[in-house]
Amino acid sequence: MIWQNSVMRAFAVRSIGATASLGYGLLLANVLTPDAMGKFTIALSVAIIASTISKFGLDAYLMRNAASRPQESYRVTVYCLSLAGFIGSLVWGGCTWAGLEFYESANTAFVVLLLGIPFLAMIYVLTGLLKSGNLPATAVFLETGCWQTLLCLCAIVMQLFGYDSLLLVAICFSTGLALIFVISFFLSWHHVLGRKNLNQEVRSGMTCDYGELTAMAGLTASSVIMRWSDAIWLAWWLDSQEIAVYMICTRLAGGISFIDNAVNAIAAPRFARFFASGKTSTLRRELRRACTISGIWGTVGAIMVMLIGPFILHGLGSPYSEASEILLFATLAIAIQVAWVPIGHFATMTGRASVHFKSTAIALVVQQLAFLLFIPHFGVMAALFGFALSRILSFMITFGVLRHRSALLIDQ
Repeated sequence: MIWQNSVMRAFAVRSIGATASLGYGLLLANVLTPDAMGKFTIALSVAIIASTISKFGLDAYLMRNAASRPQESYRVTVYCLSLAGFIGSLVWGGCTWAGLEFYESANTAFVVLLLGIPFLAMIYVLTGLLKSGNLPATAVFLETGCWQTLLCLCAIVMQLFGYDSLLLVAICFSTGLALIFVISFFLSWHHVLGRKNLNQEVRSGMTCDYGELTAMAGLTASSVIMRWSDAIWLAWWLDSQEIAVYMICTRLAGGISFIDNAVNAIAAPRFARFFASGKTSTLRRELRRACTISGIWGTVGAIMVMLIGPFILHGLGSPYSEASEILLFATLAIAIQVAWVPIGHFATMTGRASVHFKSTAIALVVQQLAFLLFIPHFGVMAALFGFALSRILSFMITFGVLRHRSALLIDQ
């Protein structure tokens, strides 16, 4: 499969997902009050953080092992899905109890929405198998567009029939994810696992590298907290309307990062295959290509957002129409960091997950301190600064360590 064509297909699907990611926020903002939208943003942040933590790094672990050792893909898939479902159920129970105990706005809609946690966690894990099986476009949609599309459809129904119930949104989210998991599981079985000699795989043993899995799990937890904790921090000091404005602006700017998912779906399993076969020169070439493509498309995406975004905000009316400065800062912050993203995938797929995990953990501590110190004084602008600083710092540390300790990034 030609690398460039694969990226374009994954890019096209990611563009659909980015549209859905932007669309559900805009559509819901149009049918819900700013106060209800702010509460929904907080509840959804909890659900996405919980789901991503519940996958425990198993998607990357499955992708790396299925790409480099395809004869073990059946056993490792069963293991990873079972573990993700178990962890997701535990996390769902903990989040439900904590929400009802401590979150004043927790209600039936909050609890129902959290039911989607284990299903979304298992969907995320399946994307690793699909990427290793050369189905990157499908994996990208499941990873970045499935629940966003569900919420878009729900918002359209609410718009047509005049509904404004958060409970309806929660029901669509959870039941839709359960259905998507069933469909994606059978798709994976037919197109990836169905190609293997399953009887031979059952007889073969599978050893699990728990050290690598632990590093990937820690990396997943650190990354998702880094990505979604801003809304939680903002909830302590700002009102629901300000949080809603922040969410819309970051969703608009977040469309720039769509290229990360396309590059990850194509380049990451190739990193694993080339590393397993000892092709270090090809590895370096693939990394340079991935970073270049990410940087170019990130720049193009930033220009598009800065040109179109203000008109979208103006169309939503107050208080969104006064947020052009926030949108500009968010766009620049995300555009700067997208070119560095392949470094993290490279580290994970070449057995250096612990390096990237430690770098991300350091950056996460810096981010949380920035949130604590500056959000009370500078509001949403401080949240944007903390997000950008932490992501760039994480990739820079990872690259520096790999460059210093590993021959993979040094031309011989």
